Amino acid sequence: MSDLITPQQDIMAYVEGFKYQLSDKEISFLIPSLSPYAGVKTDWIEIRAGGLLVLKHGFASDGASGPTIDTPSSMRGSFVHDALFELMRKGLIPRSFFLLANEIIREMCIKDDMWRWRANAWKEMLDRFGHKNVMASHRRQVKYAP
Repeated sequence: MSDLITPQQDIMAYVEGFKYQLSDKEISFLIPSLSPYAGVKTDWIEIRAGGLLVLKHGFASDGASGPTIDTPSSMRGSFVHDALFELMRKGLIPRSFFLLANEIIREMCIKDDMWRWRANAWKEMLDRFGHKNVMASHRRQVKYAP
């Protein structure tokens, strides 16, 4: 190795598959049905009193999943949906939130000016095919380099 750079650790851990990351501040969403889970906390997600879902600076999302495209009207919904699915995968909220998470993304996308038919179609596909994504076995694997 040249003298230009010397790694300070032998191994780097990383996770593949994320396209977007909250850049400079946390963002929060009031979801009253999360109230019983106040106090749940990960490095990037927190549920506070009253069901306030907080996505912290640095939280990463893969954006729209499946045969669809990322658009400004899908971004906030995708971030919240990814956070809720991550909490279900980790067992921090029950998997019974699956359908609610899908309804939340639909409502958020419509509120953010997505065409209603697209938001409805997206929710329908999530309801039909998204169940595996809340299973613990579907968590992203940490990889190592070199």
